[in-house]
Amino acid sequence: MTRSFITFISEYYKKIMMNRLLNNMSWLFILNFTNKIIPFFTFPYITRIFLPEGFGVISFSLAFIAYFQVFIDYGFNLTGARKVATVEDDEKELSRVYSTIISTKFLFFLISVPLIIIITLYNDTLFIYREIIFIFILMALSNVLMPTWLFQGIQRVKDMTIISLSVRIIFMISVFTFVKSPEDLALYAILYSGSFLIIGIVSMILIDTKIKVKFCKISIKNITDMIRDGFYVFTSSAVISVMASTGVFVLGLFYSAEYSGYYSGIEKINQVITMLFYSIGQAIFPYHSNT
Repeated sequence: MTRSFITFISEYYKKIMMNRLLNNMSWLFILNFTNKIIPFFTFPYITRIFLPEGFGVISFSLAFIAYFQVFIDYGFNLTGARKVATVEDDEKELSRVYSTIISTKFLFFLISVPLIIIITLYNDTLFIYREIIFIFILMALSNVLMPTWLFQGIQRVKDMTIISLSVRIIFMISVFTFVKSPEDLALYAILYSGSFLIIGIVSMILIDTKIKVKFCKISIKNITDMIRDGFYVFTSSAVISVMASTGVFVLGLFYSAEYSGYYSGIEKINQVITMLFYSIGQAIFPYHSNT
């Protein structure tokens, strides 16, 4: 009878976890869909306003900043989600992991900012687009604040998705309302990067007030251990992410922003298609880490 009871509990637990997995997968798909499809909706409008050259400036600048975003993320969407999944029932340890990852990302951001400025000022092509590039430093900061990995690990992606969807809709309305001429290129960059920053800030407020994960005191050793543990995942995932941005960046660097615009427009279609498979992998990873 004891064995039957244990079997029943085990099967019941697996059923609950599977439901959480499917629910998490669905919300991850919606989150990624929102991140890709709403900018896709604004794509015809901004290419008409900015023309391929203006859109190419945006794409080229984003591709340059993307290299530093990869560095700041450091593969935490995988390793961070795994660590969170293994300690989600331990409030003290969860807060320590959260504080360590945020601190590590902020350290990488502080390293990235002067590099972005120096490279931009000393490269002739990047120097031309310095205003847009410097605005997009906000994108790098948003990567520090964006706690997708935490919501994945505790399998509460629904909260993150609702925040992201709400802000994205406001962003889309703002673009159609305020962006009216080619001179509004900087304004579009502010709206675009600002939307990511707001998502990060609101998410962190939610974590503090609803999920009850708090910043706590950590040591240098916590950060170095986190960097060491995530190094191999970072290097393997970074190659894929860097290659995704290199086409747009190289075209803009050695040819013109207009070519970057054309290439980026075509690439967006491919991103929407691959998004489905990426969501499945993101959802399954923390689930297996916790079983």
